[in-house]
Amino acid sequence: MLAMPAATTVFDAIGAGHWFMYLTGLIELVGAIGLLLPRLAGPAATGLIVFLLFAFLTQITAMHGENAGTPFLFMVPLAVIAWHRRTETAHLLHLPR
Repeated sequence: MLAMPAATTVFDAIGAGHWFMYLTGLIELVGAIGLLLPRLAGPAATGLIVFLLFAFLTQITAMHGENAGTPFLFMVPLAVIAWHRRTETAHLLHLPR
């Protein structure tokens, strides 16, 4: 597996270890695949937004705010996708519309 030196430095600073870096990459990959599937695009976008909120909190706490705005740049298009796919998401989750 590919582990960029900058990424390993960040995850070492967080104190989570390399296993968490690979788990994070796997979650990102699954979310990206979900975005490509029309039926799963809404839930995938919503899940990635939650994931990025945790990334923001980690940036604030462990990284002292360095690059804390970056997750929000990715949240904007994900929020657009989640909004446009809200009907499919509600149908998939059997929620009233």
